[in-house]
Amino acid sequence: MKKIGVIGLIVLMIVMTVGCSTPVSKTTTKTATATPSPTPIIYLSAPQIVKKLKEAGLPIVYEITYDEKTDPNNLLGRPGEYTAKTNFIDKRYAKDYEDSKKYLGDDFDESFRTDHGMLETFANKADMQKRLDYLSVVNEVGGIVGNYYMYHSDRAILRIDYTLTPKEAAEYEKAFNKIMGIEPKAAPTVSPKV
Repeated sequence: MKKIGVIGLIVLMIVMTVGCSTPVSKTTTKTATATPSPTPIIYLSAPQIVKKLKEAGLPIVYEITYDEKTDPNNLLGRPGEYTAKTNFIDKRYAKDYEDSKKYLGDDFDESFRTDHGMLETFANKADMQKRLDYLSVVNEVGGIVGNYYMYHSDRAILRIDYTLTPKEAAEYEKAFNKIMGIEPKAAPTVSPKV
């Protein structure tokens, strides 16, 4: 009787051990198919764009990149405003700047210089559009604040002073559009008169 009880106990322990254990199953390994990740969009800052404009052969000299303390508009880095700003002078019109600097010497103040180009970059398209709308109104008024040819991408605005001829400004537009990946505007088609 003791033997039957011991055998029964052993059988019970085996059944419980098998019943409580994790079942063995075949595991299959799936090899993940590599899917190419999208190419990240890299946005250039104002000084980087100006550098590329120079590399494209535009006669840019005396560029100045502002920071939050030196920005004459006190907008740089503020919420909803531009994140970088670089101004420059076109070499073809640099004589006035050079003469003023030479004449005034130590009294020359960079904040009163007349820039031929201004480039501002933004964190997003909405901030750029808000600034572009504002500048468009200011440009219509003109006067002491000047008039500018204006070109933009989804995150940058390039203003070229009216001191430059339309042909000279078009050189900046073409290079800016190429750098920013903007397709050239198609020339308007004229239908023949019938």
